[in-house]
Amino acid sequence: MINAPKEIDVFYKLIMSSMEGEIRKLTELQETDLLLNIQAIITGENDLKSISGPHSKFAFIGLLAHHLNEISDTFETLAEIERLHRARLPLPKEISLARFRKFLKESHLDNFYILHQRLDAFISVLIRAYSGAKFERFRIAADRFRKEVQEETKGIMGLRGTHVHETRFSNFTSEFKRIQFLELLTSSSKSSHLKSVLREAQREHHKFNLNILRHSVHISKFSLIGLGVLLSALQKDDVLLFPPKYNET
Repeated sequence: MINAPKEIDVFYKLIMSSMEGEIRKLTELQETDLLLNIQAIITGENDLKSISGPHSKFAFIGLLAHHLNEISDTFETLAEIERLHRARLPLPKEISLARFRKFLKESHLDNFYILHQRLDAFISVLIRAYSGAKFERFRIAADRFRKEVQEETKGIMGLRGTHVHETRFSNFTSEFKRIQFLELLTSSSKSSHLKSVLREAQREHHKFNLNILRHSVHISKFSLIGLGVLLSALQKDDVLLFPPKYNET
Protein backbone atom coordinates (compact mmCIF):
# COMPACT_ATOMS: atom_id res chain seq x y z
CA MET A 1 0.00 0.00 0.00
CA ILE A 2 1.58 3.31 -1.10
CA ASN A 3 3.11 5.29 1.79
CA ALA A 4 1.01 3.39 4.34
CA PRO A 5 2.77 2.88 7.69
CA LYS A 6 4.41 -0.56 7.76
CA GLU A 7 2.06 -1.73 10.52
CA ILE A 8 -0.92 -1.24 8.18
CA ASP A 9 0.93 -2.74 5.22
CA VAL A 10 1.78 -5.90 7.18
CA PHE A 11 -1.85 -6.49 8.13
CA TYR A 12 -3.07 -5.73 4.60
CA LYS A 13 -0.65 -8.28 3.13
CA LEU A 14 -1.77 -10.79 5.75
CA ILE A 15 -5.47 -10.55 4.87
CA MET A 16 -4.76 -10.62 1.13
CA SER A 17 -2.59 -13.69 1.63
CA SER A 18 -5.43 -15.31 3.60
CA MET A 19 -7.83 -14.65 0.74
CA GLU A 20 -5.48 -15.80 -2.03
CA GLY A 21 -4.68 -19.03 -0.20
CA GLU A 22 -8.34 -19.96 0.11
CA ILE A 23 -9.30 -18.83 -3.38
CA ARG A 24 -6.83 -21.32 -4.88
CA LYS A 25 -9.02 -24.09 -3.50
CA LEU A 26 -12.11 -22.88 -5.39
CA THR A 27 -13.33 -23.79 -8.84
CA GLU A 28 -13.53 -20.96 -11.41
CA LEU A 29 -17.30 -20.73 -10.98
CA GLN A 30 -17.04 -20.59 -7.19
CA GLU A 31 -14.37 -17.91 -7.44
CA THR A 32 -16.53 -15.75 -9.73
CA ASP A 33 -19.50 -16.11 -7.38
CA LEU A 34 -17.32 -15.19 -4.40
CA LEU A 35 -15.90 -12.05 -6.02
CA LEU A 36 -19.40 -10.90 -7.01
CA ASN A 37 -20.54 -11.36 -3.41
CA ILE A 38 -17.61 -9.32 -2.09
CA GLN A 39 -18.26 -6.58 -4.64
CA ALA A 40 -21.93 -6.44 -3.60
CA ILE A 41 -20.92 -5.99 0.04
CA ILE A 42 -18.42 -3.23 -0.75
CA THR A 43 -20.95 -1.32 -2.87
CA GLY A 44 -23.64 -1.74 -0.22
CA GLU A 45 -25.96 -3.93 -2.31
CA ASN A 46 -25.62 -6.77 0.22
CA ASP A 47 -24.31 -7.07 3.75
CA LEU A 48 -22.35 -9.81 5.50
CA LYS A 49 -25.56 -11.30 6.94
CA SER A 50 -26.74 -12.18 3.43
CA ILE A 51 -23.77 -14.50 2.82
CA SER A 52 -23.40 -17.81 4.60
CA GLY A 53 -21.00 -20.74 4.62
CA PRO A 54 -17.33 -20.47 3.58
CA HIS A 55 -18.08 -17.42 1.43
CA SER A 56 -18.79 -15.36 4.54
CA LYS A 57 -15.12 -15.57 5.55
CA PHE A 58 -14.04 -14.30 2.14
CA ALA A 59 -16.58 -11.53 2.29
CA PHE A 60 -15.28 -10.46 5.70
CA ILE A 61 -11.70 -10.35 4.37
CA GLY A 62 -12.91 -8.33 1.40
CA LEU A 63 -14.61 -5.87 3.72
CA LEU A 64 -11.40 -5.45 5.77
CA ALA A 65 -9.38 -4.87 2.61
CA HIS A 66 -11.89 -2.33 1.34
CA HIS A 67 -11.74 -0.28 4.55
CA LEU A 68 -7.93 -0.37 4.62
CA ASN A 69 -7.73 0.68 0.97
CA GLU A 70 -10.03 3.66 1.58
CA ILE A 71 -8.07 4.74 4.67
CA SER A 72 -4.69 4.36 2.96
CA ASP A 73 -5.86 6.15 -0.20
CA THR A 74 -7.18 9.12 1.80
CA PHE A 75 -3.93 9.33 3.78
CA GLU A 76 -1.97 9.37 0.52
CA THR A 77 -4.16 12.21 -0.78
CA LEU A 78 -3.55 14.12 2.45
CA ALA A 79 0.22 13.72 2.09
CA GLU A 80 0.13 14.66 -1.62
CA ILE A 81 -1.71 17.92 -0.89
CA GLU A 82 0.90 18.83 1.72
CA ARG A 83 3.64 18.18 -0.87
CA LEU A 84 1.80 20.29 -3.44
CA HIS A 85 1.58 23.13 -0.95
CA ARG A 86 5.38 23.04 -0.57
CA ALA A 87 6.06 22.81 -4.31
CA ARG A 88 6.66 25.86 -6.48
CA LEU A 89 4.38 25.13 -9.38
CA PRO A 90 3.81 27.40 -12.37
CA LEU A 91 0.20 28.64 -12.32
CA PRO A 92 -1.99 30.01 -15.12
CA LYS A 93 -2.22 33.82 -14.96
CA GLU A 94 -5.92 33.70 -14.10
CA ILE A 95 -5.22 31.69 -10.90
CA SER A 96 -3.55 33.61 -8.10
CA LEU A 97 -1.09 31.95 -5.73
CA ALA A 98 -3.27 32.88 -2.74
CA ARG A 99 -6.36 31.27 -4.27
CA PHE A 100 -4.41 28.13 -5.22
CA ARG A 101 -3.07 27.73 -1.69
CA LYS A 102 -6.50 28.38 -0.21
CA PHE A 103 -7.89 25.58 -2.40
CA LEU A 104 -5.13 23.22 -1.21
CA LYS A 105 -5.77 24.07 2.45
CA GLU A 106 -9.52 23.48 2.10
CA SER A 107 -8.92 20.16 0.29
CA HIS A 108 -6.42 19.10 2.92
CA LEU A 109 -8.75 19.83 5.85
CA ASP A 110 -11.60 18.02 4.08
CA ASN A 111 -9.44 14.94 3.50
CA PHE A 112 -8.25 15.02 7.12
CA TYR A 113 -11.90 14.88 8.17
CA ILE A 114 -12.69 12.07 5.69
CA LEU A 115 -9.68 10.02 6.78
CA HIS A 116 -10.63 10.06 10.44
CA GLN A 117 -14.30 9.41 9.70
CA ARG A 118 -13.23 6.32 7.73
CA LEU A 119 -10.88 5.28 10.52
CA ASP A 120 -13.69 5.61 13.06
CA ALA A 121 -16.07 3.60 10.85
CA PHE A 122 -13.49 0.83 10.42
CA ILE A 123 -12.94 0.55 14.17
CA SER A 124 -16.73 0.29 14.63
CA VAL A 125 -16.80 -2.60 12.13
CA LEU A 126 -14.03 -4.39 14.05
CA ILE A 127 -15.66 -3.89 17.46
CA ARG A 128 -18.98 -5.27 16.17
CA ALA A 129 -17.36 -8.20 14.37
CA TYR A 130 -14.97 -9.38 17.08
CA SER A 131 -17.55 -10.20 19.74
CA GLY A 132 -17.29 -12.71 22.56
CA ALA A 133 -15.06 -13.10 25.60
CA LYS A 134 -11.98 -14.08 23.56
CA PHE A 135 -11.75 -10.62 22.00
CA GLU A 136 -12.95 -8.55 24.95
CA ARG A 137 -9.51 -7.02 25.55
CA PHE A 138 -9.27 -6.15 21.86
CA ARG A 139 -12.64 -4.37 21.92
CA ILE A 140 -11.66 -2.39 25.04
CA ALA A 141 -8.35 -1.39 23.43
CA ALA A 142 -10.09 -0.46 20.16
CA ASP A 143 -12.63 1.73 21.91
CA ARG A 144 -9.89 3.44 23.96
CA PHE A 145 -7.82 3.99 20.79
CA ARG A 146 -10.81 5.54 19.02
CA LYS A 147 -11.38 7.98 21.89
CA GLU A 148 -7.68 8.92 21.96
CA VAL A 149 -7.73 9.64 18.22
CA GLN A 150 -10.86 11.76 18.59
CA GLU A 151 -9.18 13.75 21.36
CA GLU A 152 -5.96 14.18 19.35
CA THR A 153 -7.73 15.30 16.18
CA LYS A 154 -10.34 17.66 17.64
CA GLY A 155 -8.07 20.69 17.16
CA ILE A 156 -7.75 20.18 13.41
CA MET A 157 -11.41 19.15 13.20
CA GLY A 158 -12.34 22.41 14.92
CA LEU A 159 -10.14 24.35 12.53
CA ARG A 160 -11.91 22.72 9.60
CA GLY A 161 -15.30 23.62 11.09
CA THR A 162 -14.21 27.24 11.58
CA HIS A 163 -12.78 27.35 8.07
CA VAL A 164 -16.00 26.03 6.53
CA HIS A 165 -18.01 28.59 8.51
CA GLU A 166 -15.79 31.47 7.37
CA THR A 167 -15.87 30.34 3.75
CA ARG A 168 -19.64 29.99 3.81
CA PHE A 169 -20.51 33.27 5.50
CA SER A 170 -17.67 35.72 4.86
CA ASN A 171 -16.26 34.13 1.71
CA PHE A 172 -12.59 34.45 2.64
CA THR A 173 -10.44 34.71 5.75
CA SER A 174 -9.08 38.20 6.56
CA GLU A 175 -5.50 37.14 5.74
CA PHE A 176 -6.60 35.73 2.40
CA LYS A 177 -8.45 39.01 1.67
CA ARG A 178 -5.32 41.00 2.47
CA ILE A 179 -3.10 38.93 0.16
CA GLN A 180 -5.70 38.95 -2.61
CA PHE A 181 -5.97 42.73 -2.32
CA LEU A 182 -2.17 43.09 -2.51
CA GLU A 183 -2.10 40.84 -5.57
CA LEU A 184 -4.69 43.08 -7.21
CA LEU A 185 -2.68 46.21 -6.40
CA THR A 186 0.64 44.80 -7.63
CA SER A 187 -0.91 43.60 -10.90
CA SER A 188 -1.57 47.22 -11.88
CA SER A 189 1.38 48.86 -10.14
CA LYS A 190 5.13 48.96 -10.68
CA SER A 191 5.82 49.78 -7.04
CA SER A 192 8.67 47.58 -5.77
CA HIS A 193 7.58 48.33 -2.20
CA LEU A 194 4.10 46.87 -2.78
CA LYS A 195 5.59 43.78 -4.40
CA SER A 196 7.93 43.34 -1.44
CA VAL A 197 5.00 43.62 1.00
CA LEU A 198 3.07 41.03 -1.05
CA ARG A 199 5.98 38.57 -1.09
CA GLU A 200 6.42 38.87 2.67
CA ALA A 201 2.67 38.39 3.28
CA GLN A 202 2.68 35.32 1.00
CA ARG A 203 5.70 33.84 2.80
CA GLU A 204 4.15 34.28 6.23
CA HIS A 205 0.78 32.93 5.17
CA HIS A 206 2.43 29.98 3.40
CA LYS A 207 4.51 29.17 6.48
CA PHE A 208 1.45 29.31 8.75
CA ASN A 209 -0.65 27.05 6.50
CA LEU A 210 2.21 24.64 5.88
CA ASN A 211 2.64 24.13 9.63
CA ILE A 212 -1.05 23.22 9.88
CA LEU A 213 -0.79 20.78 6.98
CA ARG A 214 2.37 19.15 8.32
CA HIS A 215 0.80 18.80 11.77
CA SER A 216 -2.31 17.13 10.37
CA VAL A 217 -0.23 14.68 8.29
CA HIS A 218 1.83 13.91 11.41
CA ILE A 219 -1.31 13.25 13.48
CA SER A 220 -2.80 11.11 10.71
CA LYS A 221 0.33 9.01 10.33
CA PHE A 222 0.42 8.27 14.05
CA SER A 223 -3.30 7.42 13.93
CA LEU A 224 -2.56 4.82 11.26
CA ILE A 225 0.45 3.47 13.15
CA GLY A 226 -1.82 3.09 16.18
CA LEU A 227 -4.38 1.27 14.03
CA GLY A 228 -1.67 -1.06 12.77
CA VAL A 229 -0.60 -1.90 16.32
CA LEU A 230 -4.25 -2.54 17.20
CA LEU A 231 -4.68 -4.83 14.18
CA SER A 232 -1.62 -6.85 15.18
CA ALA A 233 -3.79 -8.34 17.96
CA LEU A 234 -5.97 -9.93 15.25
CA GLN A 235 -3.25 -12.28 14.00
CA LYS A 236 -1.35 -15.21 15.39
CA ASP A 237 1.66 -16.89 13.78
CA ASP A 238 1.06 -14.82 10.61
CA VAL A 239 -2.52 -16.09 10.33
CA LEU A 240 -5.62 -13.87 10.51
CA LEU A 241 -7.84 -14.54 13.52
CA PHE A 242 -11.46 -14.62 12.40
CA PRO A 243 -14.38 -13.47 14.57
CA PRO A 244 -16.09 -16.39 16.36
CA LYS A 245 -19.12 -16.48 14.02
CA TYR A 246 -16.93 -17.22 11.01
CA ASN A 247 -15.17 -20.11 12.72
CA GLU A 248 -18.53 -21.83 13.02
CA THR A 249 -18.86 -22.22 9.23
